[in-house]
Amino acid sequence: MDKTDSRLERLAARLEAVNRRVGETVAWLTLATVLVCFATVYLRYALGVGLIWLQESYLWTHALVIMLGSGYALLSGGFVRVDMIHQRLSARAKAVVEILGTLAFLAPFVVMLLRSGWDFFLASWRMGERSAYEGGLPGLYVLKGMLMVFAVMLAIQGLAMLTRALITLSGTPRTAALPGTAILFALLGSALGRFDLSYLTSLPMRYWGTLTNDVLIAVPLFVFMGVMLERSRIAESLLDTMGRLFGELRGGLGLSTVLVAALLAASTGIVGATVITMGLISLPAMLKAGYDRRLATGLICASGSLAQVVPPSTVLVFLAVILQSAYSQAQMAQGNFAPDTLSVGDLFAGAFIPGLLIALLYAVWIMLIAFLRPSSAPALGGHGLAGRGVLRRIVNNLLPALLLIVAVLGSIMAGIATPTESAAVGAIGAILLAMIRALGEHFGREWTPERVETVMFRFWTGFVTLTALAGATVGGVGVLTLLLVVLLAGCGVIAATSPLRATFVAMLREVSLSSLLITCMVFTLFLGASVFSLVFARLGGEELVTHFLSNMPGGEIGALCVVMFVMFLLGFFLDPFEIIFIVVPVAAPILLTMGVEPVWLAVMIGIILQTSYLTPPFGFSLFFLRSVAPKEVSTADIYRGIVPFVGIQILCLVCVWAFPSLALWLPGLIYH
Repeated sequence: MDKTDSRLERLAARLEAVNRRVGETVAWLTLATVLVCFATVYLRYALGVGLIWLQESYLWTHALVIMLGSGYALLSGGFVRVDMIHQRLSARAKAVVEILGTLAFLAPFVVMLLRSGWDFFLASWRMGERSAYEGGLPGLYVLKGMLMVFAVMLAIQGLAMLTRALITLSGTPRTAALPGTAILFALLGSALGRFDLSYLTSLPMRYWGTLTNDVLIAVPLFVFMGVMLERSRIAESLLDTMGRLFGELRGGLGLSTVLVAALLAASTGIVGATVITMGLISLPAMLKAGYDRRLATGLICASGSLAQVVPPSTVLVFLAVILQSAYSQAQMAQGNFAPDTLSVGDLFAGAFIPGLLIALLYAVWIMLIAFLRPSSAPALGGHGLAGRGVLRRIVNNLLPALLLIVAVLGSIMAGIATPTESAAVGAIGAILLAMIRALGEHFGREWTPERVETVMFRFWTGFVTLTALAGATVGGVGVLTLLLVVLLAGCGVIAATSPLRATFVAMLREVSLSSLLITCMVFTLFLGASVFSLVFARLGGEELVTHFLSNMPGGEIGALCVVMFVMFLLGFFLDPFEIIFIVVPVAAPILLTMGVEPVWLAVMIGIILQTSYLTPPFGFSLFFLRSVAPKEVSTADIYRGIVPFVGIQILCLVCVWAFPSLALWLPGLIYH
């Protein structure tokens, strides 16, 4: 390395160190958001105290995580990158791509955000803006000023990427490409007299609305809950228990994989973690038992993607926010100036039965293969559970996950709590599960496995009994209080045990960092998509799409077919979040104006988006499994294995299309 490269390396390292230190510090605000939100829930429901400043505190911490952590997420590779072609380029060509990509896409976004963010902050500072509610937080202009810090953190990392362009290289993140492309077209439109650049000044207000949206705060809370459950290795215990329970049946290992995937989807909602975990545990077991490699790999990829449909899916949360705006817009266009609302609970209830239907169809396919081709899905002999071991293992491994699922989804669907409140309780519940598991492993090191299982069995049966009694006698207040008491007791024991304390704090740090990366990726992509949507609309794109869909043969059915087909094709190249952020804001208002039912539409979008995890060349489940699959499993095996499962997903889409009650019956039963 010559002197110039050495200096560039030192400069890049210093720039990256800034984002790394800020990111690792800000990551703890993710945990703070969980704790403050849970405190708000407990005070409101247990003590009847509503503190505006406390509620606004978790809005602030959530916004700070995104604005201060995005540079670290860009540094850590948290954003999706297009590098299938990029990897085949020479070093010089990669350098050119890196420089042009950063200057053409990231730089315009940063400059626009700095310019409009300054005006946004200045207007707030001059009026000494504070919370609009009595008892709220002062100094609101400080948080609004963080939009410029958000731009600065991205700029620092962008400069580091430029500096490394001649040393180490990676692709251009779509997070930067999306707003950057929109701004370039806005400049081109302005030069041609077709776009007024003053429209871009409204972007900070749009960003502010997204960052402080109370419903969207459920997303990082659900992400934290999922990452915590994944780090606590609850999936490993579930897979081991279900595998032993069903392993003696033909196709039993496949059935256990589907069952565990459905449970993880309803508790973690993270596709990558589920696919990797099952790829590390289920895949070797199935291959050792003699399963067909294509069947095993296809089943794991497909089962892991259930998290996109089964509540509490983060995709459904974003769909609810986007479709609510589109639904209100459509109703007002039809003359209804008191529009109906569309909630996250509506979509969770609507997706519940179709999600179970997909899992059921996977299980039917496995049993059909086991019946027609027994050699492709043989039984696993001699490893089953018997007697009291069955009950203990099921209670210890299955009951806690079911309790968490019922608490989170039940409270949302029953209308007892908002999605954000339920997500906060779920995140605290996930911490409690991880804590109990850590305590059991630590104090049970000198015990026999049978004694450990017996002690944990007694604990969980006692805990569930107390929870049921508290709920029956005192209601939700009793359940929350019991949860808080057990959590504080566990924290006290961990704090008093030095080795366990260090281990648990390290796990909390790891979970907070992982949650920050996922949250920043999703929200920065959402913010970038808002630039795209604004420019696309002001350049006349909405009118063009409206005219195109309105004149499709078949009316609303024809238009819906086109939108579903376009989403399916985009799924070969984009991930679900990119598709909903780009396509749904454009197409949904038109479809809803034509009379399409919003919950039904959301469920079908969720199902079609699930295929994007399985369709090559950019199906992320395929890459996740490829990264952990043994060498004897080829990429061709994985690609061929997913084909029947993509067909099953499309079959489910057809079923929901033909029988809308699959998506509409449960929301109607609960809410109407």
